[in-house]
Amino acid sequence: MPVPALQNTNNASAADAGAAGHQRLQLLGERLSNFYHDARDAFLQFFDRVDASTPGELIAVAAAPVLAALIGVRLARFVRSRRKFGLTNWLSESAAPFFVPGLTLIFAMLGLAIVQASDVEPVLLPMEIKIAIAWLAMRLVLQMSSRQSAGWVIVLVIIPITLLHLFGVWMPLVTAMKGLSFTIGTTQLTALAVFRTVTLLALLLWGTNAILGLTERRLGRMKAMHVSNRVLIAKITQIVLYFIVFLIGLRILGVSLTALSVFSGAVGVGVGFGLQKIASNFISGIILLFEKSVEIGDFIALTDGTSGTVRATAARYTRLDLGDGREMLIPNEDLIGQRVINSTMSNTLSQQSLTVVIGYDVDPSTALPPMLEAAKSCKCVLKDPSPAAYVTAFGNYGVTLTLTFWLEDAHKSPAAPKSEVAVALWRAFRTHGIPIVTQQQFLHVGVTSSEPQGEPAAKPKARK
Repeated sequence: MPVPALQNTNNASAADAGAAGHQRLQLLGERLSNFYHDARDAFLQFFDRVDASTPGELIAVAAAPVLAALIGVRLARFVRSRRKFGLTNWLSESAAPFFVPGLTLIFAMLGLAIVQASDVEPVLLPMEIKIAIAWLAMRLVLQMSSRQSAGWVIVLVIIPITLLHLFGVWMPLVTAMKGLSFTIGTTQLTALAVFRTVTLLALLLWGTNAILGLTERRLGRMKAMHVSNRVLIAKITQIVLYFIVFLIGLRILGVSLTALSVFSGAVGVGVGFGLQKIASNFISGIILLFEKSVEIGDFIALTDGTSGTVRATAARYTRLDLGDGREMLIPNEDLIGQRVINSTMSNTLSQQSLTVVIGYDVDPSTALPPMLEAAKSCKCVLKDPSPAAYVTAFGNYGVTLTLTFWLEDAHKSPAAPKSEVAVALWRAFRTHGIPIVTQQQFLHVGVTSSEPQGEPAAKPKARK
């Protein structure tokens, strides 16, 4: 009958799967046990080799770091004293930290050659060479990135690999990982291949970010180069490095570039619809860097009234400092597609104005000179262009006078210099006996001239 036959087939398949799983677990246990015994034997042999070292080798091991320290410190000091020259300046900043570990490696290799020439099997000198190489790698990591990220690489990668090599456990570990295999779909992978791929990709990404950070720091010290040129070089370097990392990552993963042609149409549709804004902002950022219309340090104002100082330009946005402790991220596309007022594009001068109202019983010609004297007495007001005072309007309660003056970098703190000029103007009017008249009896300060606000005088009542 068909039903019992189907049931017997399923039972047989389940039994075969269980047996295969049990066999894989048994094989895994055997390989782990072999790794344990190999690692223990290698660890014990390490101490046996150390005990068998000769006095001559001990002298060579001790002499290598001592000579390297004596020569390396003096050489670094000599290079730093000559740092005014271009080559030695680069050496003092970049190569000087590598002098001591590099010389230690050289002296250890010389000692190894001498010991091998005397028909003695070296034991400690190969270990010292490995330690010197690890020392150089730590110095390189510290030079390329911050201490925090460098610390993770040193603790998780350099130190464990160095210790495994020193104690002779590295090769048993590699052999054990080669024997641990598993299948994903139709692809068979080993633990060693997975470990190597993950480690290489992690180091590749870290190295890319470290190189980008090092490049930005180096460019930041080039004060002679324009800010926009430095940012543009950093962005081009970032694009090129990420493209190279992408190709290397595909090579590590074993992905053929021809396989990506299948997805080219889907990627194009995604960029055309889902990634349209991102692509537009990225291209707009590149255009801004090439045109130099909005640069770091410029004071800009948008059509919606937002104003502030540009602090950074990223691939997608421009960071704007509003001056009150807040920062705004503006998409680069907005700086291309709308009107932008750049107050510092060609110069850093800024014109400000103050308005006051005097009564009709005061001759305006006698009030204008004290206004100019008040502006010229303030240190924040520029002498050229010079201040100017005008009669701008005749209102219901008096004559409106406007004082204009120029400030240097006024966008940094516009309220402070305007307040200083307003106080000086009030003192000048008080000295000359000129009253400031409004209905509310206070000084009107504004950027644009306007008539004083207030209700008109009451009309006389009609006679009955």
